Amino acid sequence: MDRKSRISNIAASLSEVDIVAIQEATIDSKRDIESVTELAKLANMQVASYIYGNVLNKVTGWPQATAILSRLPVVHSNIVIEAPRSTSKIIHQEYDKYAASVIRTRSNRLVLIVSIHLPWGAENEDRK
Repeated sequence: MDRKSRISNIAASLSEVDIVAIQEATIDSKRDIESVTELAKLANMQVASYIYGNVLNKVTGWPQATAILSRLPVVHSNIVIEAPRSTSKIIHQEYDKYAASVIRTRSNRLVLIVSIHLPWGAENEDRK
């Protein structure tokens, strides 16, 4: 299954979801597919936050990001959460910043949503 088909399948599964936190989002520069924007469009959601973490995918070499999609009103978008200095050494898959946004819930409450990539075991992975 190609990348566009996978994104379409994921979008179809999000019909009853209000908020989605995404890790390891990439831009497929060879095929001009920007996964977060494409997924938001197909799922009828808005991109609430999209922050690159200064990490390159070990297999493709493409930059990776964390992101948040929402059907609910976005009050503040593209908030950058800096990783604690002790973990921002950028070892393999380790991000130095994360995507966050403030979203208004159906009950009119404001909620801070953060999409964090936890790199457990990344330095030990053997990807093919």
